[in-house]
Amino acid sequence: MDMGELQSRNLQSEFSVKCFGIIQSLLQDIEIKKEKFVTVVQGKDNKLSELQGKYDQVQMKLAVAETVARQKESQILQQRDLCNSHRNNSHIKDELLTAYRQHVKDKAAEIAELQKELKEQAEILFNFTSQTKQKDAQIEQLQAIQLIQDENMSKSAAQIEQLKSQLETKDTFIESLQSKILSYNIKAEELQSNLKNRDAQIEKLQAELKKKLEERDAFSLQLNASELLNEQKISEVSHLRSELNQTQLQLSKYEDQLDNVQLINCYWYGNSSAIRQIRAPGIKPFDVLCDSQLAGQGWAVIQRRFDGSENFYRNWSEYRDGFGDLHGEFFIGLEKIYRLTLAQPNELYVHLEDFNNSVYYAKYSDFGIASESEKCRRRALLWQKS
Repeated sequence: MDMGELQSRNLQSEFSVKCFGIIQSLLQDIEIKKEKFVTVVQGKDNKLSELQGKYDQVQMKLAVAETVARQKESQILQQRDLCNSHRNNSHIKDELLTAYRQHVKDKAAEIAELQKELKEQAEILFNFTSQTKQKDAQIEQLQAIQLIQDENMSKSAAQIEQLKSQLETKDTFIESLQSKILSYNIKAEELQSNLKNRDAQIEKLQAELKKKLEERDAFSLQLNASELLNEQKISEVSHLRSELNQTQLQLSKYEDQLDNVQLINCYWYGNSSAIRQIRAPGIKPFDVLCDSQLAGQGWAVIQRRFDGSENFYRNWSEYRDGFGDLHGEFFIGLEKIYRLTLAQPNELYVHLEDFNNSVYYAKYSDFGIASESEKCRRRALLWQKS
């Protein structure tokens, strides 16, 4: 595990805590809205009670009016009897009857108005009843949502505890890795010292080879000039040739070992963030910008853009060979990327920052591209979840 994975773990833990805070604030908002809604429903219930009281009063008035109407009708009947018995006073009785009839009509109009008002109050009561049912349904939905949120909070708390335990395990693993890195650094120093000794041995073998070649050339001239060849000279030539072949084989082995121990990435430079020289199979050593600050130790920067000082609208050959300045904006080159990813497995880390200082990043566990003959197509790119 490198420092990049540790940072991603820390970010995941912070993200879980922030999610827990957001869910808690949402639940608080839901609780406040629920209290407001209950207050509104209580107000509606009070209004409904008032309307029910008014409705009862209207019914009482209607009953009283009906009683009065019945009384008036009985009075009219009595007056009619009086009219029949007292025909001499018919004119007065007719006036009284007309007055009573007008009074009855007025009472009937009042009764109609009361019935109309009663109907309106009944419609209002029905509307409030339906609204109350809808509010009750909404309250039930909010309660169900609150139960779901409570369950999610409990699950989030369990996940946070699990992440904490995983983080403690990762810290222990990181400490063991750091101790291993120290031992690897010691081994690297030993390899560098061995590399110097091998260089000295190679120079010595090259001198011996040159001497052997000169001896072989001299001996070949003697053989060409001499007409008498004996078995002793032939055996010496064969012996020299075998020694030469052995020397050449040993020299090639030392060259292979030299290629294997030379630096092929930024990891061996430790926590360095500077321009270093590395090499890849098939090409000469070249300079790269090593970075150990963004995602940990061992990262070689293949492209950097931050101020627009470099033109990235280039042709194929420029993208193949690379362009720009390692101290500013640059692209390292497709050929170098191909050689580096061909030599050993590599990871890709993409770091982006916008004008609002918001940072985004992505990490891919396996990255490589093909050769120029295959148009440098992406050979592998596996996203690593952080």
